[in-house]
Amino acid sequence: MHDIDIVAETRSLGLIGAVEIAQDKKTRKPFDGGANMICHDICFKNNLLVRGLGVGTMVLAPALIITTDELDILFDRLRTSLIETEKVLKSM
Repeated sequence: MHDIDIVAETRSLGLIGAVEIAQDKKTRKPFDGGANMICHDICFKNNLLVRGLGVGTMVLAPALIITTDELDILFDRLRTSLIETEKVLKSM
């Protein structure tokens, strides 16, 4: 995920994960309002449920019974969604 320009940080604890999106990776300068909702809507369109937290953090919390194959699908959808989000945010 770190190869995507808007991904400033990823973190996790067990199955709970978070992706911080920002205009600048190094300074973690957040996008002006609405970035979380744009990312949320794109993830939802790609059949991925995420939740915005604070400014620029997207949280994932899959079911504890998720399989490794389903985790692969989750991360594929997340990558696709973040790339689409990047295109939208950079065009604004």
